[in-house]
Amino acid sequence: MSIIKFIRKNLYLIMLIISTIVFTVIGYAGKNNIYSEYKIDYLKTPQLVAVFQGVGNEKYPWMIEMNNRNYNLEAPTMNASIGDAFEIAQSFHIINSPISIPDKNVNGGSKEPVVIGGNKGTQPDKETKPDNTTPSGNKDDEGNTINEPDTSDNGNEDMDNDDQDVDDGDQDDTKNPDVQFQTVNEDYFADALFIGDSRTVGLSEYSGWTKPTFYADEGMSIYNVFTRKIVNLNGNDVTILNALKVKQYKKVYIMLGINELGTGTTKSFVNKYNEVISQIRELQPDSIIYIEGIMNVGKHKSDTDPIFNNVNIDKRNKGLSCLANNKNIFYIDVNEDIADQGGNVPDNYTFDSIHLKAAYYKIWTGYLEKHAVIH
Repeated sequence: MSIIKFIRKNLYLIMLIISTIVFTVIGYAGKNNIYSEYKIDYLKTPQLVAVFQGVGNEKYPWMIEMNNRNYNLEAPTMNASIGDAFEIAQSFHIINSPISIPDKNVNGGSKEPVVIGGNKGTQPDKETKPDNTTPSGNKDDEGNTINEPDTSDNGNEDMDNDDQDVDDGDQDDTKNPDVQFQTVNEDYFADALFIGDSRTVGLSEYSGWTKPTFYADEGMSIYNVFTRKIVNLNGNDVTILNALKVKQYKKVYIMLGINELGTGTTKSFVNKYNEVISQIRELQPDSIIYIEGIMNVGKHKSDTDPIFNNVNIDKRNKGLSCLANNKNIFYIDVNEDIADQGGNVPDNYTFDSIHLKAAYYKIWTGYLEKHAVIH
């Protein structure tokens, strides 16, 4: 039998073998990247399963290289300047009074600022491109181009320029008051909404709470939170955005960020988070919004994963904490009760270093009950 006849006779089998090999290679290429959160049992399920699970959660193979590039954007030299900018931002009411965090050019001057805040419920027409820079070609979940920021260290002189370029809007003369949290019971959460990813799905299943509303889904991110149709409303699947137009909640809890670690930068993540909060504020004007810090991961995961680690989580949590005004938007961090002294989720608390075991959701609910604000 000639090779051509053999190929024709077994075409589908050959295609199956080739595709299996290709997806397996892709799975291994992304096992420490976008597919690192998927637990694979090599004796039962091949690595290619992670690829199909990822596609179901909108994590496509071509995002592997994109995330490798984005991880480089989180390098310490870059985050040092972002951290300084966030320290400036912390004294302002970012949601109600938009501020600007300027990017720096090579000569130490300031470029067009990246605006955090702005008009409520609006999306910028396009991202402002800094002068003398070229887009990196990386894109976030919505397809927006992510520009690689200049990471040159310009010293304290540049920080002085940054400070002068900050627009404080209607900033209060006094610092935000310290939050006085109170302890409550489950009744407090009867008019509460929890928005989140697979971790919040776990909270809905194992908290033992029956009164709150949960809008959570695996693969949920700050970039797709308002586009995925996960809410069943009168028999129809609608987006969270549309659901928020129908019913009012007194408290809205948000925990998003673990799925986004490989996407964008700390700054772009916090900017997008701020846009989402602004839209929620517009649709839920009387609600208290709780920004839940991203829960840390286990020690082994953190020590070995270049993206899903507690260093990157901590950077983004510091950025999220800047969005709280301590009036109707509050930042709370369950890591205070869950993480050990090293900042890691204890191994016995989790089955995959990312998600809690059922028995340990009581730590999360206990923390929420001890950190409530009553207006």
